[in-house]
Amino acid sequence: MPPVRRRRWRRPATRWARGGASPPVLYNRAQRMQASCLAAERALVHLDSVVTATYPAGTLADLDRGVRALRGALAGCRREYDTATRWAERADSVRAWAPYRLRRLDEAMRSFARAAVLPHR
Repeated sequence: MPPVRRRRWRRPATRWARGGASPPVLYNRAQRMQASCLAAERALVHLDSVVTATYPAGTLADLDRGVRALRGALAGCRREYDTATRWAERADSVRAWAPYRLRRLDEAMRSFARAAVLPHR
């Protein structure tokens, strides 16, 4: 299994915050964010299954909480950057709230990274 890399969201947040992105650029960024969140969700499911198979149930409560919190944050990301559902109505909201949402996602990733320090076997 390849190592899990932590995404750095800060740089895109500053580009979104400028508000000068044209509608096609905003649409493409939202599509890329949603794709990144979907890929991260798939990787998290795989990681969770490997950890569950490796460690006895209940031994990694912090990691379990971290996985649940990150899974919720990634599901929110997937919904928030969905370009298929009412995009024309939501585009301005995505532009306005992207920096906040990206900070929230970054916090969830940091929290998970702290919880993901596994004991040696």
